[in-house]
Amino acid sequence: MEWKKLKCNHAEDLVTVTQNDGEYVVISDLHVPFHIEEAIEAIIEEHGDRDKYLVIAGDYVDCANISVYPKSALNTLLDEICLANNLLKELSTHFKQVFLLDGNHERRLYRYMESQASAVAMFNPQSVNYYVCHELRFHRDSIELVDRLPKVRYISSRFVQFGDVLITHPADSLTSTGGVAKRVIETAISHNLVDFKYAVIGHTHKVGVISHLGKLCYEIG
Repeated sequence: MEWKKLKCNHAEDLVTVTQNDGEYVVISDLHVPFHIEEAIEAIIEEHGDRDKYLVIAGDYVDCANISVYPKSALNTLLDEICLANNLLKELSTHFKQVFLLDGNHERRLYRYMESQASAVAMFNPQSVNYYVCHELRFHRDSIELVDRLPKVRYISSRFVQFGDVLITHPADSLTSTGGVAKRVIETAISHNLVDFKYAVIGHTHKVGVISHLGKLCYEIG
């Protein structure tokens, strides 16, 4: 039997809906270990509040070491996971809860396994965030996942929705102004995700807002 990556055929695979009331701080594209420490400090200083929720909308970890694109990998993948894990623990102490979404960089793990060891790709999580969100114990030749970090929730679905706000990290790279934002809205609506007014996206490394099909989409960098 040939194994293939499953597509999103069920609503719960596509979107995670939460009922948490409160204030949310949304950031994205930190690209650990290339993150800017001063930016992290500013987020904590200006927005850190144990009554607020923090949402990291993808590309939290860069995964440079397993990229197909030429790039100077300063750290091994294990080093990146350790750094990201420690930073996530620190961030979680300043917020009520942290939600972590996948980006295209975290999904590099699945693509790497599929290309380098396709016979065992099915046995591995498709994202490094699966590891980042756990307490880790390191052995000489392995990593043991001890327990989930208590104040961190890993979102494996493509979208997460808080009230009337839809958050995602698209994989598209379109050069037209607002092209990715428009694609996100169109994709959500095509999957019958219509009960949202606002969409918030990472990935583009741009900041802006666009209105499309009656929805407002914010690009947050």
